[in-house]
Amino acid sequence: MKLTIQEIAYHRNGVGGEDFNVVRFRIRRGKENLLAIVFSTPGQCAVLNLDLIPTVGVEFAKNSYRGDEFEDALRAAIDQQDRAETERMKRAITRGLRRERRNLS
Repeated sequence: MKLTIQEIAYHRNGVGGEDFNVVRFRIRRGKENLLAIVFSTPGQCAVLNLDLIPTVGVEFAKNSYRGDEFEDALRAAIDQQDRAETERMKRAITRGLRRERRNLS
């Protein structure tokens, strides 16, 4: 299934809860504006339609999607963002170390 990812954010869930990612994404040519909560444990993925919340809320069967249908694509997007962020951090550290070396010279 083709997803258009709009935003991914990591949440550590306080000091005792399981961490999770929140993903805003669209499907069906951008007509459905969805929100997923993807926990670190595989099989733990909830999806809701953001556009339905004002009219039907978050009630089961009125605003519910099968998370397992989206989970693989969502986890792939999360992994891709994590890899990209790691690379950005490595580059920033390398730039900082080079700057320090220049300052010490």
